[in-house]
Amino acid sequence: MRDLADEFLEISERYRRLEKELAVLLGQSDSQSSRELTGAILRNRDCLARIDQMNSAVLRLSDQWKKSRARLDSTSREKIDDLAEKACAHATRMHQLCSNYIQKLQDAKDKLQRDLADLGKGLRYLKNVQPVKHNYPKFIDSMY
Repeated sequence: MRDLADEFLEISERYRRLEKELAVLLGQSDSQSSRELTGAILRNRDCLARIDQMNSAVLRLSDQWKKSRARLDSTSREKIDDLAEKACAHATRMHQLCSNYIQKLQDAKDKLQRDLADLGKGLRYLKNVQPVKHNYPKFIDSMY
């Protein structure tokens, strides 16, 4: 029981540290430009890669919890349930934080696509408007 409780505490602590680190690294200001946000995400991709590592640890721990739950007494079960609930709350906050950044990036991507479409329309217009041949300045005294 002590091993499972310690592991749940460790997972909860890792989620809390990672959540705090992501909030600091990515900056929680809404005024942050899409370029700055994208740059921060790319610079700190190792921090985001740790989320995948934590997923495998959580799956392993939940399998252990399912196997040993029936063997534990009620106080130990309640304690571990409480720790698991706290870890789940941290994971939910982490998911919400990442979802917010995903939405910001999606909005920036949509804006860039609209801007690119507008540029494409302008390019098509400029290709259609051909300059008149021999359209050079003519002077009154010229022989043309």
